[in-house]
Amino acid sequence: MPQSPNPNVPPGVNPDPIPVRPLPPVGNENQLTPTGGLPPGAISTAIPLNLISGFHDGSNPPGTVSSPTRSVPPFGGSVKANTSGVWISVKDKGDKAKSNLTGINTNQVNWGTPYKPDNPQERQSAYQFDGLTPATLTLDGKDCLLGTFTHFNYTITGDYSISQAILKLTIQIQGVGTKEFNVTFNHNETPNKPGPVPDKVSIPEISATQEVTIQGKAYALTITGFLQNEKVTRNFITEESKDNKAEIYCKLVLIEEPVQPVSPPVTPTCYLIVLPSCPCPPPQPPVSPIFVIYPPTGVIPGGQTGPTVIPGGQIGPTVIPGGQIGPTVIPGGQIGPTVIPGGQTGPTVIPGRQIGPTVIPGGQTGPTVIPGRQIGPTIIPGQQTGPTVIPGRQIGPTIIPGQQTGPTVIPGRQIGPTIIPGQQTGPTVIPGRQIGPTIIPGQQTGPTVIPGRQIGPTIIPGQQTGPTVIPGRQIGPTIIPGQQTGPTVIPGQQTGPTVIQGGQTGTTITQQTSFITFSISSFGIWLNVVEELAGYAYLTGIGTNQISWGISTGQGGQSSYFFQGITTTSISLDGSYFTLGTFTHYNYPVTGYSIRSATLQLTVNINGVEVNFSFQFNHNETPNAGSNGTCPLTPGFPPPCPDIVSISNSYSQELITINEKQYALCVVGFIQNNQIESQFITFENQVNVAELLCQFVEVNNPSAPAAA
Repeated sequence: MPQSPNPNVPPGVNPDPIPVRPLPPVGNENQLTPTGGLPPGAISTAIPLNLISGFHDGSNPPGTVSSPTRSVPPFGGSVKANTSGVWISVKDKGDKAKSNLTGINTNQVNWGTPYKPDNPQERQSAYQFDGLTPATLTLDGKDCLLGTFTHFNYTITGDYSISQAILKLTIQIQGVGTKEFNVTFNHNETPNKPGPVPDKVSIPEISATQEVTIQGKAYALTITGFLQNEKVTRNFITEESKDNKAEIYCKLVLIEEPVQPVSPPVTPTCYLIVLPSCPCPPPQPPVSPIFVIYPPTGVIPGGQTGPTVIPGGQIGPTVIPGGQIGPTVIPGGQIGPTVIPGGQTGPTVIPGRQIGPTVIPGGQTGPTVIPGRQIGPTIIPGQQTGPTVIPGRQIGPTIIPGQQTGPTVIPGRQIGPTIIPGQQTGPTVIPGRQIGPTIIPGQQTGPTVIPGRQIGPTIIPGQQTGPTVIPGRQIGPTIIPGQQTGPTVIPGQQTGPTVIQGGQTGTTITQQTSFITFSISSFGIWLNVVEELAGYAYLTGIGTNQISWGISTGQGGQSSYFFQGITTTSISLDGSYFTLGTFTHYNYPVTGYSIRSATLQLTVNINGVEVNFSFQFNHNETPNAGSNGTCPLTPGFPPPCPDIVSISNSYSQELITINEKQYALCVVGFIQNNQIESQFITFENQVNVAELLCQFVEVNNPSAPAAA
């Protein structure tokens, strides 16, 4: 289009109106809806007396924008005003000698050296603001038009651009006076490779508010922001070789005497970790649960079959053969082996945990020596033999001679004695620690009872089999009666006792306690990534454990997220915390467009059952230059401003059912150097690493589960 000879138009600016080409779909721009609600994944910072509006095409004024202040009834009337604006400063990006910067302290600022092959008319890029004379400011709290902002985006060389410009907006209100506001515009002059790429103007939140008195009443005058196409946005996208317009609005809100607010009860967030920990809120509404059946981890066959290995919670395997076969070796957690012969054979040696060995002879043979825990030995002679000497812990010995009855008195710790008259049976009673006595009548069986630590008594009737009870590591005892049975044992860790009753069949008994230990592992992949501008983030790695984006400036490569899961570990359902993997953020300098959010799909293997959980990570690629030398989104950090990562949903929508109880996975936060945070802040040109801290939380009043 030929240049206009109009001398009033600054050099390099097209004086004729250029039709506004429809913008590329902004899709998931971080924008407010006309009703003021945030889309999923958007990050908002509440500022008093301010609400960011967006860009408007001028066809219709926007509707009423809600104010964080106390709502008041509309007050009729209006006032006249004149508005104007001048660009008072810019921040440079590149070689100032090639800036060709003009227009400071005017309503239009121009910059850059035109790139003639793509810009034959040699137009500079520019910002322009046109005020209104007069403007009408209503007094009912609605938005009022102040003027129009125009971005002229023409192809210039890469030697120079701007990164920021400040507009001084002046509002001269009739009968009131003049009010001034400084509005900051952040500029991203994107490289046009591999082809033309739109430029982006970011408008930070405007927190400027001034009080004016009109008709004897006090009003708050607030610059509410920019609108475009009757939609709100903070990012202003202009295609290459085009211009783009937006309207700026303000409003007058009547100020009333403040009313003392009534503070509702505060529920602590799951991120603030204190003792005891706070549970995550339940998901609304609950989704269909995924069932995890706690499977048996071993079988004990009956008859004269081979041995079965039953692993305990982080302990060695247990081998218990059936019938009258060879000996059994049962290694305990950090203890020596146990040898249990079958039938009426040789003696049995059962070492206790960190104690001396126990010798229990079979049939009507020699004496039995059962030492107590960290105490002296106990001697129990057999039928028609000498006296029994059983020293208790911190007590004196008891001597009882037997005469075809062989009563044995074994005092427990801090308890009274137990007297058992026998008749050719010679039963042995060994009370547990801090528990009552155990009474076992025998009939050619000679059963042995070894009570667990801090548990109740165990009674085992035998039938020519000599059953053995061996408590597991930090768990209650397991009772296995009978001959030719095949019970199933599910050992737990830090749980109560497991009871198994056989009867020529194999039965499965689930845990009878509230806390269960599981073996888990995890891995994760990134899905559903939302870009600032769809197709312009140069995104790679979807469906893997690492995604990358942006055009590298040559200082480390693209920015990226990386997740590394965990190998097998054990967790408990008692609300304890555990880590499910390591999250790494590579924050390298890039140009072009970034991402807004990404979904991490966590696959957790729970006792062999794989369950998927999804969590959305919100990403805020902050402008490195900040605003007026500060970083508004990360106070306390100077430019270049760090980027921010946060988790949108700390509570999984997916549920699992274990022992008829439903649980959800809660991401407590990021843990680094024993500090737990809800946000993940990474400095520019740095790599940040933290573990993902989680817990399983029982869901109250779950919906009725379906069959597994």
